[in-house]
Amino acid sequence: TKTVVSWSLRVQGQTFSIPATLDPLYLLTPQRDAGGVDPGNTPPRLKFDAAGTPVQGPLGVVVKRRTSVQSPLPLEVWISDDGLPVPKGEKALGLSVTWSVYRGGPGNVAFANAAPPIEGDRASTTATFTAPGQYTLRVRASDGSRPSGTFCCWTHGYVIVDVAADSSKR
Repeated sequence: TKTVVSWSLRVQGQTFSIPATLDPLYLLTPQRDAGGVDPGNTPPRLKFDAAGTPVQGPLGVVVKRRTSVQSPLPLEVWISDDGLPVPKGEKALGLSVTWSVYRGGPGNVAFANAAPPIEGDRASTTATFTAPGQYTLRVRASDGSRPSGTFCCWTHGYVIVDVAADSSKR
């Protein structure tokens, strides 16, 4: 049996009612899928160092790096997951990593592969910058659950990159 809840608000003589339900599909538990087809699913764990401590969830972790213009910056992440959702069928997304520019400096950023394959527990690519400045790159590790949108299950990592004009200033 579903429990139905409603909120009522009275404004300027009119009453407004907002219905809701306690169906597990709509319950939000931070960093844990409470309902749906994969209850118990949690975000992937991500780290920027093989021996580092992993983080989970959208707040993620921040690291700093330095490079110079036109010098490819190696980007490596290590990820692990709880195995949920279990990939099913041809269109199953599974565990993935995607790089993007979160905040850009004055130039452009080119990723060698913005969605590098995960080999074992590691994914790597490079980023090349066209102008000096400070850039923030974001990596999103996703387990492929409900691509239409959910509050679970991805983890972000951020790389703040100081880009010098030439390699002698690295």
